[in-house]
Amino acid sequence: MAITTATSAKNGILVRDRHELESARQIDVVIFDKTGTLTKGIYKILKWDTGKLTDFDLRAILAIEKQSDHPIARAIVTRLSDKNVMLPEVKDFKHLYTKGIEAKIGNHNYKFISDKNIESSNDINEIITTKIVIYKDSEAISEVFLGDSLKEDAKFIVDLLKENGYKVHILSGDNENNVKQTALKLGISNGGIFWSKTPEEKSQILSNYEHSMMIGDGLNDIAAFSSADVGLSVQGSVEESLKVSDAYILNNDLFSVAEVIKHGKITKNTLRRNIVFSIAYNLCAGSLALLGYIDPLAAAVLMPASSLLLIGSSIYGQSLNSWRRRSIV
Repeated sequence: MAITTATSAKNGILVRDRHELESARQIDVVIFDKTGTLTKGIYKILKWDTGKLTDFDLRAILAIEKQSDHPIARAIVTRLSDKNVMLPEVKDFKHLYTKGIEAKIGNHNYKFISDKNIESSNDINEIITTKIVIYKDSEAISEVFLGDSLKEDAKFIVDLLKENGYKVHILSGDNENNVKQTALKLGISNGGIFWSKTPEEKSQILSNYEHSMMIGDGLNDIAAFSSADVGLSVQGSVEESLKVSDAYILNNDLFSVAEVIKHGKITKNTLRRNIVFSIAYNLCAGSLALLGYIDPLAAAVLMPASSLLLIGSSIYGQSLNSWRRRSIV
């Protein structure tokens, strides 16, 4: 079935073992990792209204954050880095342990404090994980919301899978709040989400499911892939990922999850159809030959015709994988 492998590669899916991937036809539970799979895995500023800040405050914030190597500081510096301005001198810079940072600019004292109350109206795709309140002389002057965001096709593929009868779960090592935010936005019920799980715990949870597919990072989900019927990598090194997963999605397109499932079903149907064709063809031809209705010349024509029939059947089956439909069943 080299045709199936070639067709999958054309559609952006590298298959390590096509026999393993045929198990996709039996899948009834699809389990996603969160970070980098359903979400983009990029920590950045999602919301920050800088219009209310004075030019002096913006330059002060940029100067202070440049003193820190923390990911939050780097995100703020990146947002303000287009400001080609003279930065003021930073004095008495210090970290406030797990709370934030503090420094002086001229006669003003600035503090950047983490706030656990991160409730905010946000875009459907945003997963706000961090809120920073900026204080100037003990007065809150701005709020910065940071986090990750859903991939554009995440909601679509989850809805598509659910519409076609699949159970969809999230299995993540991230904290409860972030996983629940993601599940809520994707319409995944609380009974289908798991958070703060180690690789070993992920593997144990997957072992409790029959006919499961795990979609995640090819390196971080090695143990989980081994416990799933089908393992699908959506990011990481192609070479390393294919050592532990059954297939790799080249373009990081979640819609390919549906194509993988459809691939397994179509491949199995093609194999069955080819077996039926082969048995029926040879039974009929053999019977006619025994009865004397087929001479050697006709037999010489019929034999290659049998092979052509099977090739045509295989091409027809895999052509169904070359176009995307709303239904994956």
